[in-house]
Amino acid sequence: MNFEEVLQNNERVIHYFIHKYRLTYMHDEMYQLALIKLWEIYENYDPTLTNNMQQFIFTKLNFFFIDEIRKLKRNLDRYAPMECITYESYTDETLVDYTQFFHMLCDHEYEWLMLTIQGYQQKEIAHMMNKSVSTLKNYRKSCQKKLQKLK
Repeated sequence: MNFEEVLQNNERVIHYFIHKYRLTYMHDEMYQLALIKLWEIYENYDPTLTNNMQQFIFTKLNFFFIDEIRKLKRNLDRYAPMECITYESYTDETLVDYTQFFHMLCDHEYEWLMLTIQGYQQKEIAHMMNKSVSTLKNYRKSCQKKLQKLK
């Protein structure tokens, strides 16, 4: 079986996953990524390990889409707070509030916040600060509470 036949047999599966996971807003991009993944699956398929190629492809594509959704969420979680800041609403009053906020933070919370703003992942920050990821989550919660007090 060549790749064209595999593609013809599994094109509907790709569309199924795009609709199942509600990725229609980025349909073309996800379709292209799924085609690349389908080709990789086709190249790495070993019939001695799995009898049913169709089930193998279905399972691998399902995990692929789940992984892609997790990547998208991670990127949104990382960059969304910075996108919310608009330069038009930036006034001297907000500077005072954030200065107060920074003074309310302990050293570890401030260090965590600066590394997060720079775009590091939680695992990287945990390694750099020599802390656990759960400790960093506590820093985040504490920062959120302190920020709420200012509002």
